[in-house]
Amino acid sequence: AYGVATWEAESATKTETTGLTYALTTIIPQEIKILYKATQKMLEDSEFNLEADIAYAVGRAFGDLESTAYFSGNGTTTGPEGLNTNAVIEADHIDNVTDNTLAFDDFIRTQYTLEEPYIPNASWLLNRTTLGVCIGLKSATTTMYLVQPNLQAGQPAMISGSPVYTWAA
Repeated sequence: AYGVATWEAESATKTETTGLTYALTTIIPQEIKILYKATQKMLEDSEFNLEADIAYAVGRAFGDLESTAYFSGNGTTTGPEGLNTNAVIEADHIDNVTDNTLAFDDFIRTQYTLEEPYIPNASWLLNRTTLGVCIGLKSATTTMYLVQPNLQAGQPAMISGSPVYTWAA
């Protein structure tokens, strides 16, 4: 949290602002590994690009592992602490779904509960199952779909003007 700014007369007694604190954070580096054995002869004599095939397999395996860890890792044995397991994030999460059913208006309410400094860079992170439900949601008054596909190649879909990213659950 940051302090609160106040107006004071130039000659008034000044008091220290509280609220901003600093602390050391311990970062525990971890390593991802995968081991495929291939000899130089196998790489040179292969009928196809074996090196590219191995690189692709390693990249996919790393991506799958990181995707899971960044969402549900415990911070010790399964990589970094994930978004879904971090106590601070869980305590601060916004729950605007009141009847256990996602609705168009729940997303609008959620977006407008963000503090002003976070709005310009806000984005949505949804698992694919939730995104599948959201794709069919429409506004009752305008019949506009909640999820708007981006027609530009390589760009994410949008919800209320903010990009939507997915992770595989």
